[in-house]
Amino acid sequence: MFAKSRKKRSDYYIKAFKKLEQKETHTWNWSAFFFSSLWMVYRKMYFYSIIGSVLSCILFFFLLIIGSLCFGNGNLETTSSNMIFGVICLLSWGILGSVYGYYGNYWYRNLIEIRILRGYHKVVKFRPTSWIAPFCSPLIIFFGDLISKNVQLDKYKLKPEDKVPTLENISNYLEPNKPKHWIEWMADVVAVIFSCFCLIIFIGIMATVENDSKQHINQTQSDITAEKH
Repeated sequence: MFAKSRKKRSDYYIKAFKKLEQKETHTWNWSAFFFSSLWMVYRKMYFYSIIGSVLSCILFFFLLIIGSLCFGNGNLETTSSNMIFGVICLLSWGILGSVYGYYGNYWYRNLIEIRILRGYHKVVKFRPTSWIAPFCSPLIIFFGDLISKNVQLDKYKLKPEDKVPTLENISNYLEPNKPKHWIEWMADVVAVIFSCFCLIIFIGIMATVENDSKQHINQTQSDITAEKH
């Protein structure tokens, strides 16, 4: 079932890229619209996802400032505590989602062309997507892919025709049912362990801060009670 679903998505991108070449126009991508940077990380578009995340933060704070000036009398606390904050979140998501949806396939095509130049489509064991990357440490998975690709292409010399983004080479890159190299599996495991470790540390820090805050409040109340008596 999952293999058929992945194949269906691969065929979708082949058709979308054909339209880009024939009509020289952009095609709409609903996955990119709804999931934005998460979609990019899932498709291993790491550089694009970083830029998108930075632009998302900039746009959000810009709209938050505009909202505070127009509806919150310049007070960010007032703006963030009422319904305007939700409208700003929805508006920023809608704007960026529309940009991702409109340009997503075009950006993905450009990335595939770059990776074809580097020989990713000739790697026997390589997955063009990752379900783990959006939720764990994508940087670790990126380096895992890079090392895996270099190891597998170490004894293979790319020919000039191998570096051309033909339909065949693009299809080879998008092949969704390739097996994963053991280095990729190791990178996934390390990414999950590292993310869990960071989550545990974060929970521990938050618990410590909350405990210190409670102790400070109790101490303050004790001091006030002592002064009254």
